[in-house]
Amino acid sequence: MHARVLTAAFQPGKRDSLLRRHQEHVLPAARQHEGFKQVLLLTDPHTHKAMHLSFWETQGHLKGSETSGYLPEQLAGAMPFLAAPPTQEVYEVEIEQMPQSGQARHARVMSGHTQPGQLDEAVRVMREVFLPEFQK
Repeated sequence: MHARVLTAAFQPGKRDSLLRRHQEHVLPAARQHEGFKQVLLLTDPHTHKAMHLSFWETQGHLKGSETSGYLPEQLAGAMPFLAAPPTQEVYEVEIEQMPQSGQARHARVMSGHTQPGQLDEAVRVMREVFLPEFQK
């Protein structure tokens, strides 16, 4: 699975409008694309930061959402609520462990780099050490 991560700052007072646009336009449009799996939208109302994570079956599906016009169209629709254009990163999903409840939750986002050749070891440590602790 692959993930696209868009990070942006939303304008003060525009969070609810951004969330409404996401529910009414972004999600329905994403569901129409082959290979779409799920999406998460994270916001921090204090810093006005938002992260949009979309998950795709393959890298080809993720790229297809860009070349079909879906991504540029959705970004253009979000711009009235954002302070600046978002940054974009693409990742391979190595571990997927999500609660099955539909209730609102809080998220902690950790980001980092591994030394060349150490990615497999870092994933192993996350699976065997951190994930069991998080599940407690």
